[in-house]
Amino acid sequence: MFEIEARGGLGRRGTWTRGDRTLPTPLVLFLHRSYRPAPTYAEALFVSERIDDSRLQVRVRGSYFDPRIGNHPDDLPPTKGMPLSMADLEIPEDGVAEEFAIVAGELDLPKASGADAVFLANGPEFQRSPREFVAAMERLRESLGPAKIAAVTGLASPSNLSILVYAGIDVVDSSRMILDSARGLFHTSDGGIPVSEADRAACGCPACTTGGDLQSHNDHALYREVLLVRNHLSHGRLRELVERRLANAPWNTAVVRHLDLRGYDWMEPYTAVAGGPMLAYSHESLHRPEIVRFRRRIQERYRKPPSARILLLLPCSARKPYSASRSHRRFRDAILASANPSVVHEVIVTSPLGLIPRELERFHPARDYDIPVTGDWSRDEAAIVAEDLSAF
Repeated sequence: MFEIEARGGLGRRGTWTRGDRTLPTPLVLFLHRSYRPAPTYAEALFVSERIDDSRLQVRVRGSYFDPRIGNHPDDLPPTKGMPLSMADLEIPEDGVAEEFAIVAGELDLPKASGADAVFLANGPEFQRSPREFVAAMERLRESLGPAKIAAVTGLASPSNLSILVYAGIDVVDSSRMILDSARGLFHTSDGGIPVSEADRAACGCPACTTGGDLQSHNDHALYREVLLVRNHLSHGRLRELVERRLANAPWNTAVVRHLDLRGYDWMEPYTAVAGGPMLAYSHESLHRPEIVRFRRRIQERYRKPPSARILLLLPCSARKPYSASRSHRRFRDAILASANPSVVHEVIVTSPLGLIPRELERFHPARDYDIPVTGDWSRDEAAIVAEDLSAF
């Protein structure tokens, strides 16, 4: 059972119940090996053989060509073992073991309808194809709905975890941290750099302060990031965290652009219609679903007051609501002092929302967004206002 407590884009903070265990999401499955146990702070384990541990253990049962014996409710089914380019090759296998399913391609989705959690196969290959990752998430959600736990392995790092969650992933694993540690990469939320270039004295994590090895640092960096993502989800700020992470890697920016520019129709139903402060300080903010929805509704649903005869376009102000600012109070006083104020229709011109009729300035997101007010407009911002004025 999965209970959603907070949302951010397609990301969810919630409680996942497995038997008598309750687990928070987003969740990291930390790899446990006999010669290197999982960290003590790990909330769930990824294992090849079950051990005497009270934490959730997701067990890998090998592939279709080399399956492992066993059939525990928390076992993954044997994988096809096929690359992304051959994901839809039909192989005579069940694909679902008890509560978990592995989906390699579109043909696997119907067989996963009864599963509690769905794992995307070929996770590391998505690093080469952000478009395919977004397409796989869209197929999963449209076919199986929002109730399924979505998981991907071999892909998560501290710098991209917020993007994975924003795209709808609930569960990741720590296997990439093991591989990158062997490669000598030092991970932080800003990305991975060669350990020779890292200042471990400036890190402050338990592994770096006590002289722990590189993998201990990387595991802790991933765990620290999942705690940060949960906190941002709880307070409605995941998108702001995502936009801060976009500069970390081209992959991050590509995923968010595919979601914003091509995935709006399936993201919008999961986007909150109310909320708190919204920081729109980057170019990517122009296309976030809350802003696109507001602009579309002004274009498609809004009707001006029947008494309006004169359109008065006003500049935005740093203070919200606009009517509380000194400049807008002066405009209002002049209009109310006229012989017929009801014929004047006030519309505020702003970025990134385009046009905001005065009567809607106290509704989300018009009342809650914040931008740097410098008087400088990019071509994209100017084009948005021109398009909205033409439609208005």
